[in-house]
Amino acid sequence: MPGCFWRVLSGAASRGVAVGLLVVFGWALAEVPGQAVAWPEAVARFERDGDADDESTRTAAILGLAEPGDPAILGYLEAPLRDWARFLDQFERTRLGLVAKMERLSRDLEGSDEERKRRAEREKLKIDEEMRKAEAQIARLRANLDAGAGALARVGSGLKYGAATDYVKRVQEHAFRHREWFVRVAYVDVLSRMRRPEMLEILLQRIEAAHEEIQRLGRVRQKKDRVLEDALDKFARRPSVPTQDKLLAAQREAAAIADEEHGERCTLALALDGLVRQVKETAPEAQDRALSQVLAALSAARAVDARAGYLEALARIGGPAVVDAVRDLAAKPSAGAGERIALARAVATLADGTFLPWLVGLLEAPEWAVRAAAIEALRALRDRRAVAPLIGRLEKESGRLQDDLEEAIEDLTGVRYGIHVALWRKWLAENGDSFEVPPRAAAKAGEAAGAAKEGGELTSFYGIVTRSRNIVYVLDISGSMNEEAAGNVTKITRARQELRQAVASLPPKASFNVIFYATAVSRWQRKMLQAGPAATKNLESTLAKIGAAGATNTHGALLDALALAGAGGADLRYQLHVDTIFFLSDGHPTVGAMTDPQRILEEVRTLNRLRRITIHTVGVGKDHNIDFMRRLAEENGGTYAAR
Repeated sequence: MPGCFWRVLSGAASRGVAVGLLVVFGWALAEVPGQAVAWPEAVARFERDGDADDESTRTAAILGLAEPGDPAILGYLEAPLRDWARFLDQFERTRLGLVAKMERLSRDLEGSDEERKRRAEREKLKIDEEMRKAEAQIARLRANLDAGAGALARVGSGLKYGAATDYVKRVQEHAFRHREWFVRVAYVDVLSRMRRPEMLEILLQRIEAAHEEIQRLGRVRQKKDRVLEDALDKFARRPSVPTQDKLLAAQREAAAIADEEHGERCTLALALDGLVRQVKETAPEAQDRALSQVLAALSAARAVDARAGYLEALARIGGPAVVDAVRDLAAKPSAGAGERIALARAVATLADGTFLPWLVGLLEAPEWAVRAAAIEALRALRDRRAVAPLIGRLEKESGRLQDDLEEAIEDLTGVRYGIHVALWRKWLAENGDSFEVPPRAAAKAGEAAGAAKEGGELTSFYGIVTRSRNIVYVLDISGSMNEEAAGNVTKITRARQELRQAVASLPPKASFNVIFYATAVSRWQRKMLQAGPAATKNLESTLAKIGAAGATNTHGALLDALALAGAGGADLRYQLHVDTIFFLSDGHPTVGAMTDPQRILEEVRTLNRLRRITIHTVGVGKDHNIDFMRRLAEENGGTYAAR
């Protein structure tokens, strides 16, 4: 069920219709005199209209079950809610299978064999029709789930005394202990919307439980992934029925754990979402106590990821008390690198200019990723006072942080002087007291953003330019890379050429590595290698032997690249670790523990939240997954280019 029932990752756009109906048909009816209905009448309406083709009629019937305020709704909707969640997961998987089928047809559709092309065109028409049906069902089930969660939350919010206690306990039981992860997600969604005094404590318990379960599943997954990697490697070297059977079995086990992990991430995001709403909507006289509960949970959390989640939630709550609490945390000298990065992210969300001196101080931090977080937070504050210290830092930095500083200063001033400090100082002397910070520029849009750099030691890959000195190149060598690219060469030939040129242009103090992926994933070198003639010659020998064959293990390749990056901001040895990844693909994920692009984006976003690795993406050919590659770059500070 990619996207945590769509609302956590894709936001309000995908649920606007259902939310609007929730207001119109659900909550608003409770305010109109004479509109109250009996439970049998609401059930009759649902039985009549609950499966209607018209979305507004169907959603109104689901929301109408809340109008009587009868706790019987919980038992009545239990089976439908479970079925909607299960079927949504199944249709999402069906859609992914259809995408993979379409990818396999692409060669025949573009080939020269007319008979095969005609067969492929007929098959494409069938797949298109199946895709339309699957997407219609997905939209229908999403709307049903949203309305069902809203109806259950409304009833739970209005119950009193013993009925309320029993109702909340039953919802909590499903949200904490149901054996199916997608059902747990659905009921955490209900908890996150319910308005009751005890709900904040319940949500805090669910957040803690989610963190513990994610850690446990992570340990299990490491073991399953090792088995899968071994099976992938054996199948890639010797394809046969026995090796394929072992691969499929290992993939099923790894995927099952990945599903559970995804479900817990969804419950965590929904619970944090609900926590923010609970505190913001608490009566003023009780808000200090609510905030103290969240701060106590933050203080008790030991894992940096857990603390980062609470800090992000507090920043979204906002207000003077939160600002004071964040300031106290920032003042602690013992805060580790991950904590300071999380605090910088929270400060960026709070948009409070009083934190500017603290962020300027972080520009001197020994950890490169902390400095990167400070640059981004200063950029987010939109305060003219940030420009001078950013310019001052520009002449002290090298590599990728020069890119970050250049983009931040240009964004805050609306002027382009690249990394030429003398020109910036002259401009600042003339305009520093009078210029207005423009509205924040839109996200980088592909080729122009990656090419418009000058000055410093530059290197490029497929036209995306960077000053980074610590780069991992991740190359797709699946079978489709044998297809022809522009210039009458194959995609794999072009990729070799681009990689040779990129490595040859690296400055002497740079380090790099290469990850090749198809069905299996392999590192060229165990660790990062210093650039230079010897490394270039070594790589040339490897490239001469590399061919293109197999499926596309996108998930495994990205995880290996992030693993090679190490601890990121938590590691002081910046010169030995990765700050930039170039990821190349010509297709869609088809093999590995995860093949759902949304799930892969979610995992990379989670793993990279405190690492600050820039991920640039290159989509090769007409059949690469444009949306995935664009979002992978945008969500990780990189540039996407289509080639």
